[in-house]
Amino acid sequence: MVVTSMTLSGAIGGLGGAVWVLMSVGRWVNGVPSLGFDGITVSVLASNNPLGVLFAGPLFGSMQAGSLSIDFQLGVPRQLVGVIRGLVILLVAMPEFFRTLGVRWDLGGDR
Repeated sequence: MVVTSMTLSGAIGGLGGAVWVLMSVGRWVNGVPSLGFDGITVSVLASNNPLGVLFAGPLFGSMQAGSLSIDFQLGVPRQLVGVIRGLVILLVAMPEFFRTLGVRWDLGGDR
């Protein structure tokens, strides 16, 4: 089941990338943007919940799209939005990390 789902998702991702290249660019490109990393961060922020992606996706999309206008209007570097996105992911992922750490070493268990 895992191998089948990974194969199917890889095939769908490949078709999506091919459609993106053919429709938006219309020719072979060497550097395709790293949209997969954005998808991973949205999935982590949504806690792998399909309904959470409906809220996390537009949040990250608006931050990425707004970074250019922030740079032009306020003079703030675009990289600051990347730092803010990283901090959001860090703050969302840390409770899960500590929960896993506590389960592994039984921190806070009955003694």
